Amino acid sequence: MNDSEKVPRGKAFSVKRNHGGLRSRFKVMKANCTKYASRVAETKRLRISGFTEADIMKQANISFKQKEKVVFGYHHCWRYLKDANTWNIPVGTNNDSDNFIPRSSNPLESSEFDTSKDYHVDPNP
Repeated sequence: MNDSEKVPRGKAFSVKRNHGGLRSRFKVMKANCTKYASRVAETKRLRISGFTEADIMKQANISFKQKEKVVFGYHHCWRYLKDANTWNIPVGTNNDSDNFIPRSSNPLESSEFDTSKDYHVDPNP
């Protein structure tokens, strides 16, 4: 991107991506969100007294980093995906991200994800 194409910080922007690029990017995001969902469910199963939702997310981040050896970098996606059934692992379930298969083979085609909408993510929430 050259200087004339840069968008001022905090302003809305639009990026055009080809189908293959989107599919590839979504595949990486889906894998990481699935693993993170497993870490969140694992933390919720601990049922630690006094834990708030923020505490659960902090512990899930620590658990994700320990297991995956990288920091979870899709919080901006997780904010929208966490309530979708695809990543909603029941608390009583003994799940491991290595053998977890989301309920929908393609979340973009499921009824819970409206592909007709333009989902804008603010780069500075």
